[in-house]
Amino acid sequence: MRRARFNARFVRLAMSLAIAAVGLAAASPGTAAAATTPQLMPGGGQFFPVTPMTALDTRDGTGGVAVAPIGAHSTLTFPVTGIGDVPASDVSDVFVVISALSPTDTGALEAYNADIANPGIWTVPLTAGEDNSVSDMTQVSAGGYISIHNASAGTTDAVVRVMGYVQTSDSTTAGETYVPLPYSSVMDTRTGLGASEAQIPAGGSLTFQASGTTGVPTDAAGAAVYLGVADETASGWISAYPAGSTDPAVRVSQLYGRG
Repeated sequence: MRRARFNARFVRLAMSLAIAAVGLAAASPGTAAAATTPQLMPGGGQFFPVTPMTALDTRDGTGGVAVAPIGAHSTLTFPVTGIGDVPASDVSDVFVVISALSPTDTGALEAYNADIANPGIWTVPLTAGEDNSVSDMTQVSAGGYISIHNASAGTTDAVVRVMGYVQTSDSTTAGETYVPLPYSSVMDTRTGLGASEAQIPAGGSLTFQASGTTGVPTDAAGAAVYLGVADETASGWISAYPAGSTDPAVRVSQLYGRG
């Protein structure tokens, strides 16, 4: 059985985090499992956000790839360093948004360090005919590349946009310190962890504590978190933002109403 990866979403913290639902959802994934081996864990260092730039787009050949969807059980490898504002060296990880467009079969896209064998961990779930995007902190190879594998029997276009990077040997203080932690849950509406044991109602919101728990210090400026959904009963999406601020209505996770 393949494992579903706990993908990263950077959010600013204000001691607690609010999520809002359009549709009906239960937070936290179903049977997802996270790998904590050194080959898969992000590295520590300084995190630098960048102006978003496209590293891969199979629709126009960005990334030096063919202008064609990724074939069934095929892999693309492409550079994510030395382009845009991302330096050419000393980058250990990149924060990316990976989009699967027009997939023709069920499966997943798997993103990983191009220097290692594919660990077989799902990054972006695929459902035939449905576009999907997931943000992820992905390790970078020594040469600055990552790989995307299409773990399905169909084809799919893919777009990868770089939103930031972690640099381990930067001598400046411009970046914010990034400290990787073992994956752990801070909220689950199915069990009552960190919140009431109840689904988020349509159009509703939920606020929960994200800092000061599971190793995240109370003075943290931000966190890389996974926001998952399960048992949704209608199509829609969820957004995430610092508690006490205005909901920016940015889609973090899509709902498909298959509950």
